[in-house]
Amino acid sequence: MILIDSLAHTVSNLYSGHTSPPKVVGVAANITQTDCAQKIVQALEKNFDGHVDILVNNAAHPIRAKIGEIEPQMVTDVMMANVQTPAMIVNEFVKKKMFRTSSRIVNIGSDSARASIPGLPGR
Repeated sequence: MILIDSLAHTVSNLYSGHTSPPKVVGVAANITQTDCAQKIVQALEKNFDGHVDILVNNAAHPIRAKIGEIEPQMVTDVMMANVQTPAMIVNEFVKKKMFRTSSRIVNIGSDSARASIPGLPGR
């Protein structure tokens, strides 16, 4: 949460002269757990009147094992973090009518997904 506090401080400084500065709130939610979407929805309901202007999906949970050493739980965690959880967050927002007409979803990928990882075959 240190990074969130730093971001909140930076945003506060940037908008110090505005009457209605943006609000930054951190949510401690594990993207590999099934309750992640509900925790985020609860935080939005508490801190932002249940409305979403911008959803930024920046989850990245790679498998850090060599081929031949991958365990089933590693694959489960990767799929949960990178596919299921973002989909369920959007699903919960839609069910609760949290998106506005002007709301946006931004999905961020990572170059590390394509980058060489030391120790993997062929690298």
